[in-house]
Amino acid sequence: MDAVQKSQQKSDSTLSVIMNEIHKISKSQEYLSCKFEEMKNELHVKITNKDLQNQNSNLQEIITALQKRNEDTEVKLNNLQQYRRRRCLEFQGIPQTPNGNR
Repeated sequence: MDAVQKSQQKSDSTLSVIMNEIHKISKSQEYLSCKFEEMKNELHVKITNKDLQNQNSNLQEIITALQKRNEDTEVKLNNLQQYRRRRCLEFQGIPQTPNGNR
């Protein structure tokens, strides 16, 4: 029976070594999986950041165009107001007559 017990102990020892290696491989796989998820998240952030930069550039262009349009509108409004006032003269120091039109 000693031979059977020695064989069983050797098998147990080999099994223990194999289980140890499987545990190490499992830990390594978990580490790689975590790193992969981190890299995937980082890539997602970079892609999102790039998209936001593009949107920001587009919005800056729109703002610039609207500012130019607003300035043009203000100039046109000022010109219209001046045109409207050109015949509205008020003379001071001249006495008014009862008719008011002479």
